[in-house]
Amino acid sequence: MRDSCRLNQPDVKGPLDEATGQYTPVAGPLKYAGACKVQLRVSATGSDPVAGDRAFTVLRYELHLSMSAPAAVIDDVVTITAAASDPELVGRRFRVAALVHKTDLTARRLIVEEVQS
Repeated sequence: MRDSCRLNQPDVKGPLDEATGQYTPVAGPLKYAGACKVQLRVSATGSDPVAGDRAFTVLRYELHLSMSAPAAVIDDVVTITAAASDPELVGRRFRVAALVHKTDLTARRLIVEEVQS
């Protein structure tokens, strides 16, 4: 794994932004910081849902962490802090959507979706 990331518990409500009237989210407590790998999860069944009269494609990603990383839970947030091959990944945030379990895992695998803010 050549990239690095932070795994945090879900964001918490931060200070009120007087200009917008919205609370600024703050990262939850840190669970892990270290090596990771992001890859597009290819599905044989794909997903092209429709909302109103707009069709859109849902892309799911798989994030790999070291087996020494603590267990993640749904809604934890991953932030990419360094990327060896794709500088566009740095700073991107992903929400844990599902956990992958199987015999003989070589890495903790998480199904994640990008956080759009």
